[in-house]
Amino acid sequence: MLTVSLAISNATLTLIKLTLRCANATCSVAYPLLLLLSHAVSNQLLIHQLNVKSAFLTCDLEEKVYLTPPAGYRTGANIYLALNKAIYGLKQASLAWYNRLSSFLVKIGFSVSIANPCVFWRAEDLTWIFAHVENLILFSKHPTVFVEQMLSEFQIKYMGEASFLLGIKLDRVENGLVLHQDQYIKRKLTEFNLAQFPPAICPIDPKSHLQGATPNEIYQFASLSVNYRALIGSLNYLSILTRTDISYSVSKLSQYLERPGIMHYRAAIQVFRYLQNTKQLGLLFSDGQSEPLVVLVDADWGNCPDTRRSHTGYLATLNHHIISWKSSKQCTVLLSSTEAEYKALLDAGKEASWLINLYQEIFSDNVVKTVTIEIDNRGAIDLACSQVSQNGFCTKHMDLCLHFIRNLVKTKLITLKYVPSANNCSDFLTKPVGRSVITRSLWSLNSSSLSNCASHLAALSIGACQDIVMGTPNAPNYDDFIADAINQASPDQDTVLP
Repeated sequence: MLTVSLAISNATLTLIKLTLRCANATCSVAYPLLLLLSHAVSNQLLIHQLNVKSAFLTCDLEEKVYLTPPAGYRTGANIYLALNKAIYGLKQASLAWYNRLSSFLVKIGFSVSIANPCVFWRAEDLTWIFAHVENLILFSKHPTVFVEQMLSEFQIKYMGEASFLLGIKLDRVENGLVLHQDQYIKRKLTEFNLAQFPPAICPIDPKSHLQGATPNEIYQFASLSVNYRALIGSLNYLSILTRTDISYSVSKLSQYLERPGIMHYRAAIQVFRYLQNTKQLGLLFSDGQSEPLVVLVDADWGNCPDTRRSHTGYLATLNHHIISWKSSKQCTVLLSSTEAEYKALLDAGKEASWLINLYQEIFSDNVVKTVTIEIDNRGAIDLACSQVSQNGFCTKHMDLCLHFIRNLVKTKLITLKYVPSANNCSDFLTKPVGRSVITRSLWSLNSSSLSNCASHLAALSIGACQDIVMGTPNAPNYDDFIADAINQASPDQDTVLP
């Protein structure tokens, strides 16, 4: 009970009688970190990192929050603990900390981004801050000025030049940075006992079309007692930070979180097998390159066998650096490939609008006033550029979407450019593709592979997605592994893998 007594002595807790109920507050953040990293590399800014010690415990609470005393702590009858300061685990603690941090940063001359409240900038010394809870990432040519100001207000741990950000490893190479998550991949392969399987050369078999599981397949998978959500959640963390190449696979596998079957488990294992020998595949941010914002967009019409919905994929680049991407199933059934591409164009247009607003705001740069969107469907371009509000029977139901995209085109916020399908590097975000498509797209998009094994995989002239074993001639067959696991879980059942 020493902890409670200490908290009372430093005014974190107060003993009171409970007289009222309290409300909770929440706070969420977004992640424009890649945009700031791209800007830092292109402008030779230093990237430093610091951590505020016991950040939540320094924040006063506006709400009345009460705690039941822990068992063993002696108090009088009907006596409770009034929480005066934020503690870790409290719902409004993150908001309380953000309010205190942002107030201090504004006090010392920083501005808060409207497009993303986790980004702060100060024009006088060209300093940018990305805040993730108590972790602050600093982009500046003179970082010590800000560090000294933070020391005057908080107890901090100053790590200097950043090498590991939010689970992303920053490797400094001759011409810039490489962002990858090899340590995370190794840890997850060990955690899920998948490190012993042979590698695959693409994340999902291009000949396969995943669909809803049958009752027998669901039963087979359930007998394995595998946490499917944990598998897909781990893959999703990779796909949204550095691994664009598995985004489609993760998006597809995420559609079966409620009723996963054995085929979905096999597909998830294949993604891990692909990651096994591409651990250090990452994003290359090279300096000395200058290119405006460009968004590449594509769609695959009606590719979901269960719902016949289409799939959207887009990615955005700045200075040849990938800074944003998305792969997701569309929310409704569409009637033609042009409609599917147009819906994807709508999503890309919204992302482009946000990116240019954020860019102009935090960099005070009005030079970049338009975003080029590359798409491989002339019909979608014609719809967006048409001056007629209705386009006949086939498209009149799309009126609201048409008005939004046309407004972006009319105000010259976006410029549409046709590219042949063979040159559309966002194609791998919309459908399962083979090794050659992934390799060509990654190199065209300036992604970087540091792994010798990954480079060897890229050079192999093997079609489709055949399994290979490199240096492990006795590696187990993962189909046999799953079959054995099912048989052990249900020895009295005759189970056959689909």
